[in-house]
Amino acid sequence: MKPPLLASLLLPVLLAAPAAADSVADFYRGKSLTMVIATSPGGDYDIRARLVARHMGRHIPGEPAIIPRNMPGAVGLQAANYLAVQAARDGTVLHAIMQAMSAYQAMGGPNVEYDTRKLFWIGNTTNSPNVVNSWYSTGIKTIQDVMERELVVGAPGTNTTSVYYPRIMNALTGTKFKIVTGYPGGNDVNLAMERGEVGGRGSNSWASWKATHPDWLAQKKIYILVQISLARNPELADIPLMTELAKNEDDRKVLALHAGGAGRGPAARLRRHHAGPALPRRSRESRHGHQSLRRRRGPAGRRLHRQHAERGGGARQGAFGELAISG
Repeated sequence: MKPPLLASLLLPVLLAAPAAADSVADFYRGKSLTMVIATSPGGDYDIRARLVARHMGRHIPGEPAIIPRNMPGAVGLQAANYLAVQAARDGTVLHAIMQAMSAYQAMGGPNVEYDTRKLFWIGNTTNSPNVVNSWYSTGIKTIQDVMERELVVGAPGTNTTSVYYPRIMNALTGTKFKIVTGYPGGNDVNLAMERGEVGGRGSNSWASWKATHPDWLAQKKIYILVQISLARNPELADIPLMTELAKNEDDRKVLALHAGGAGRGPAARLRRHHAGPALPRRSRESRHGHQSLRRRRGPAGRRLHRQHAERGGGARQGAFGELAISG
């Protein structure tokens, strides 16, 4: 008796699937992957990348170990360039890229050797908005206060959102931020606030404050002045969006362009993780393995990818827990 037509068509696929999975497992089994972290230890990027590294290996066929490696330098530029130019291109190097790297590239920043459009995006650990805050001793509690009085805020490096957000608000909304740049990382800015060197921080994610300094929030040692996102976070319902400070529609569109890279909304892309810009032919099976894992993550992950594609995005990118390496 001949098997039904449908079963005949599916049989080769069903037989090939275990073989593909086995080849991926063989590739990764016994290997140690590297998670490159673009910041110094102790900050939000470092904590999230280490958390991903601790658990992600169990979800990759072959269950490789993932070893964190801090590579602070030029506030993300050194690590991004390393991934693009020097790192192995065989699926064994991951990178928790700094949020501002795409904008820095797009604005023609110097010494860029990477291209974020060519990276294989793996996931995103949060859709929390970014926020600008003041330290309690300054007496500044609202963004309106910064319209009337100067607030000195600290910023890691010179090409980070801690610089971009205060600067664009000064230009378009009338705030009086004074930006002190050059700190090695966000944790260094936090220490500077405690020492009284600066009166606030130019940018940090709301999720980071909750995770790293819930005591400061409970004791009201920091005040959230404005949130950078396309929609208000329910936990910050009384804090204005940066876009709401615009004085006209043209300015609002410019602010929305910058806010679209953070927090809640269709372009949320905080705390991203990716692999290098090219996987060699010999690890093509690895890509199939990652894509199979993405499919097992369910409809929510696929919906995020469709939304990103409909917006014309180049690299595939989604929420944490989803692996999506472009093939």
